[in-house]
Amino acid sequence: MIFERGIVYARFLVCRADKDWVVQTMDFNTKPEAIMPWLTFERNK
Repeated sequence: MIFERGIVYARFLVCRADKDWVVQTMDFNTKPEAIMPWLTFERNK
């Protein structure tokens, strides 16, 4: 599917190497609870 506009949530895990920062993982999803699981519990309050 091709979308022209939309919200995409992202999470990056980075670590400091000797001279620079290195990206370890990148997670992208259109559902915020997939990236930030604690939001699932916030909705149930």
